[in-house]
Amino acid sequence: MIRIFIGQRWSKVRISNKALWVLAVTVVTVALLTSCTVEGNESIEGITGEEIPIKTAGIEVILKENEGKLVTNYKGYNGTYAIILQKDGEENYNTYLISENSSEIVNITYGSGEYELKVCKLTEDSKLRVLENHGIQIELVDEYAPFKGISYYTNYGTGIEDLIKLIGYENTNEFTEKTYRYIVENIEYDHDLAWMVTSGHLLIYRPSIDNIIERGKGICIDQASLMASILRYKDIPTKIAIGYNDIHEYHAWVEVLVDGEWLMYDPTNNYKHGDIVVENYRVLRYY
Repeated sequence: MIRIFIGQRWSKVRISNKALWVLAVTVVTVALLTSCTVEGNESIEGITGEEIPIKTAGIEVILKENEGKLVTNYKGYNGTYAIILQKDGEENYNTYLISENSSEIVNITYGSGEYELKVCKLTEDSKLRVLENHGIQIELVDEYAPFKGISYYTNYGTGIEDLIKLIGYENTNEFTEKTYRYIVENIEYDHDLAWMVTSGHLLIYRPSIDNIIERGKGICIDQASLMASILRYKDIPTKIAIGYNDIHEYHAWVEVLVDGEWLMYDPTNNYKHGDIVVENYRVLRYY
């Protein structure tokens, strides 16, 4: 069951409108905010359950209670919109850019509870202007549903099935380890792309699973998105974590549900659960 409360329902606002205006560096110049866009209505395939619409300026937002997802459809006249989703009591928030004529699937990553949904528009000087606030009460049917299937950072592309056959599936534990090892050994870190993103020469970067597979290279968000896409395709709950690694670099990795425990894998740096360095990783957001 999901209950929707439209308007500014909460007296405590955790992100001020002024603060959102200075999110440009985080939203635009860092690659870890956007991912694979599925054009048109194709984004809704595989997303089932009761639809509960929220009417907003520029974006149609539909809650899917059984899947733990939001489906967003671009309804603006021009430009790029964004939604910011923050759970009540949580310090961190997730930001999702919604480009022209596109749809996105956003997973609800922080469980059941009260959320604040801010609808924003990206201005010409690369800042976010808040248009509306919505209060949402969400009760997830399956706590792991947000980390399965297609979402904002994961899709299946055309090459996933062949890659899964190449890796070989036997059971969850072994497949997770083999997928991790495949990415470590076969997906090279793209230093040129990393420089383009961090230097600001590439303002908005959107990973493509097919491109990663074809090129055999990518940056940390590419490797994390690829691993999550492969595992979610086999219905293995997988979180994409974004935060800081052991040397305090902004970074992306994954956490996989194995035998009821979330296990950490960093295919970019070839670290995983049990390695002492991962104790110094700090998660900011889950996608």
